[in-house]
Amino acid sequence: MEDVMFVLTVPAIWRDSTKEFMREAAINAGIPSRRITLALEPEAASFMCQNIPIEKLPSGKGFTISKSGTRYLIADIGGGTGDFTIHKKQKNGTLKEISKASGGAYGGINVDRKFVEFLQRVMGENAVKQLKEEATI
Repeated sequence: MEDVMFVLTVPAIWRDSTKEFMREAAINAGIPSRRITLALEPEAASFMCQNIPIEKLPSGKGFTISKSGTRYLIADIGGGTGDFTIHKKQKNGTLKEISKASGGAYGGINVDRKFVEFLQRVMGENAVKQLKEEATI
């Protein structure tokens, strides 16, 4: 395990104490502390987008976000949270954070909940309850 580095991605909006909890959980799982790096999810997504090989893209042209001076929005929408930030690609290849990461409980679970609430208003609670009982998912 000496040649392995573990990168744990965490939502940008998490408090430092929550991020530290993740690090401690990884250590408790047997990963050596010196082999753990935490990365914010929007930054990890940005890095990935800039480093996708051109042959993996349908157009074969690459992304314009890899060009110096380009500004772009990273929208990282997961199950529970949505994190948003704006980056600018610098001339020296680094990223500048134009807008501090922000977000909230905008993930898929919350979208699902709001959709069910909408269906209950439109169809009634009994119809949605029956639909849930009959669903084979």
